[in-house]
Amino acid sequence: MAVSSAADALKAGLEDRDFYLAFDRGPGRRKSASGGVVTRWLGQLLDSGRLDGVIHGEAVVALEGSPHFRAVFSSSSAELDDRRGSFYAPLCFATVVNKFARNRSRRLAFVGTPCVIRAYRRLFVEHPDFRDNHVVFLALVCSHNVSHNFTDFLYRSMGLPSGRAFRLDFRSKEGIPHAGRYRMRVSDQTGKILAHPDRMECAFTESWRSHAFVLNACHYCPDFWGCEADLSVKDAWGSAWAQDPAGTSLIAVRDEKLRAEFVSGSAGLYLEELTKTAFVNSQVLTASYRQKHVNDRWKQNVLSPSNLRNGFARNRLLGWFSRWAWPRIGAEGMRRWIHRLGSAHDRLYRWVSRVRNALRTMLRIPAALFSPLLCPLRFACYQRNKTRGPILVVGGYGYGNLGDEAQLHTTWMKLQKLFPEQLIKVLTPDPHATHALHGCAVGEAPRLAFFDADTSSMYEMNTRRRKFSFFVRALGIYVNALLVRAGTSTFMLHPRRSALLQDIRNASMVFFCGGGYLTGSTRSRLWDGALLGRLCRLFRVPLVLSGQTIGIWQGRFTRRLAHWGFSGAALIGLRDPFASKMDLEEAGIVGSQVMVTHDDALFSESADPVRLREALLKAGLSTDIADKGYRVLQFHYWGLRSRGKRITLLDQIETVVRRMARDGLPVVLISMMPADDAAVADLRRRCLDLVLPAIVKENDFRVVRGVIGAARLCVAMKHHPLIFALGENIPVISLARSEYYMHKNSGALALFDMQEFNLDLESLKWNNKFEELFERTNREAEILSRRIRLAGEELQKKGRIFDQLVRGLIPDTAGGEKS
Repeated sequence: MAVSSAADALKAGLEDRDFYLAFDRGPGRRKSASGGVVTRWLGQLLDSGRLDGVIHGEAVVALEGSPHFRAVFSSSSAELDDRRGSFYAPLCFATVVNKFARNRSRRLAFVGTPCVIRAYRRLFVEHPDFRDNHVVFLALVCSHNVSHNFTDFLYRSMGLPSGRAFRLDFRSKEGIPHAGRYRMRVSDQTGKILAHPDRMECAFTESWRSHAFVLNACHYCPDFWGCEADLSVKDAWGSAWAQDPAGTSLIAVRDEKLRAEFVSGSAGLYLEELTKTAFVNSQVLTASYRQKHVNDRWKQNVLSPSNLRNGFARNRLLGWFSRWAWPRIGAEGMRRWIHRLGSAHDRLYRWVSRVRNALRTMLRIPAALFSPLLCPLRFACYQRNKTRGPILVVGGYGYGNLGDEAQLHTTWMKLQKLFPEQLIKVLTPDPHATHALHGCAVGEAPRLAFFDADTSSMYEMNTRRRKFSFFVRALGIYVNALLVRAGTSTFMLHPRRSALLQDIRNASMVFFCGGGYLTGSTRSRLWDGALLGRLCRLFRVPLVLSGQTIGIWQGRFTRRLAHWGFSGAALIGLRDPFASKMDLEEAGIVGSQVMVTHDDALFSESADPVRLREALLKAGLSTDIADKGYRVLQFHYWGLRSRGKRITLLDQIETVVRRMARDGLPVVLISMMPADDAAVADLRRRCLDLVLPAIVKENDFRVVRGVIGAARLCVAMKHHPLIFALGENIPVISLARSEYYMHKNSGALALFDMQEFNLDLESLKWNNKFEELFERTNREAEILSRRIRLAGEELQKKGRIFDQLVRGLIPDTAGGEKS
């Protein structure tokens, strides 16, 4: 079998499984090795005729030197019940298995250790004499196995006489306080109990943990969980579950059909679903030794520091010693020497560790003196951190803008599907609000951690002094990043800035969620983003920009800054086909990494009909009227600081809304963020003769998208109401008052071949143009909807290609969804 990388070694073999805590509710639980689940469930399958028999092991009465366990075939639940128990020895299944050769087409269950399951699964799948049988394989989670001598050693260590036939039960539950204190029960052929010691008080625990009598192959086997089994079962160790003296089982089910059959056929069983993490943590130290450190055992000398530290050297020594010493010094001598050798190894390792630590301390002084001389070499030879760090998401969200929140939510959900095992950490200007709204892991956005936007006005950059302060702060951060890359400590850097710097250095990827914040019109965000992009290049962290409007440089400096920050990006996805691409070319950023995709919120979620109906009723639009149809209008005061400009805009919007309402269809006003509420209120006061329902103070983008998606037409100034409408195949008219919004909105409409529906409110005959566009949307509604739908399907294909490229940037990610 393949050995997993260290990053996912603990959970290797548990992919695509469901996990359960389980036990038999009946009296059989006390007689079983753990929770009695497998015996009870397989017994029910036998009684119902869905299974012809079970191949498994059982304990038998035998003399010393003879096997005390054997492979058997049970064809009834009564036989299974009589043979409950555990076995610690290698079993030969050949005699039992050979009965099912030559196409007997039997329905069987096979219970064994992971190595046995791997071998016999191959036999029943590949060999022509066996492959017509239908076999369910159940693995007993296994730390290691021991030879038959282990049973004889335990018997003699209890002071019992030789020459007597006996049977050993490793898991007697009579009179125990909890499941961690099982007893060893030795009985003769009549059933008389010869000894019944606690596992902690006899030779079992120390010799088992020391790997006495271990089979040599077990040292090098990395399969702890039973990776090829249909169902794996283990004891519930190391937690509150083990407090129940009756015993509890943990189950991992892989096969889909078996999973349904296990749950449906669980009458008489207690079942509780678990997470993969809870399942692994029940025995994490053993799993770490078996699966994580197996590379050390395979590839390094037995006395290497790693193998001394993880215990392999000790286990190998005691395993060899027990096999050599057993026929020579007997049980009591064995028990004493296992303890002595184990203690000597532990003392030696502690002494070696102290000497090594002392030498390291002594060498730190000259190392500290020579460290500055090595900085240029470390800088030139810098290697990206190979541990799997988080994916950092940055963007324009965090200010209550529903369009930006839709972009973040869609991006976060997409990244979770592409990288299911990865931590996705969202850097936000409002960590509490973002976590409450989306439930994601959060951290401080660069504008907070680097530029103190929550306590300083520097980030506004509206004066020369603030621009200078911003530049000096950015320069200091970049210089400290150079120091970090050179392997030395930061200099006079605030802890919050150091923390973000380390997050970026350790990240697996930095992902710019879509938006229009990397433009000359949003200068502070552009400078902030360019610095972050340059830090990614410095630390060799893949940088992805998705669904972006980039450009409107407003000068040579911002154009050069964009090249400095973003020329090293691994992927750049644009949400307009022309302007942003041309502006990037102006900045010298060209190549196959630049792709035209779409806005990240184009295919975001929408509210369900019940939630939509509630929102419209709350806004003042009854269900009957809404069902007949309505139109949507959104406008805002963004960028209009003077009262005169706002009144001019209100005059224009009043003209628009009266034209929209002329045929009697209601017009629903939409507020995309709290700052829009004032504009909505001003318009409603102006138009008291019109009924204008309004969706305001709404913090769920799904509701607004649902309202827009049920409308006949969307007229909007902001970018995202148009995006929501286009994503729902609704005709749109864009109203723009600045170069910034002309750039953004025309780009979005161009993706759908509808750029003629972008209206400049500052043009002389804007009202005539609006009248023309409005009539056209009424007249050609179905044609426009079909055009939007077909363009949307093409954009979805482009989005899937972009997602595939994103997923390839972290190639060792397991289990990601392929787009």
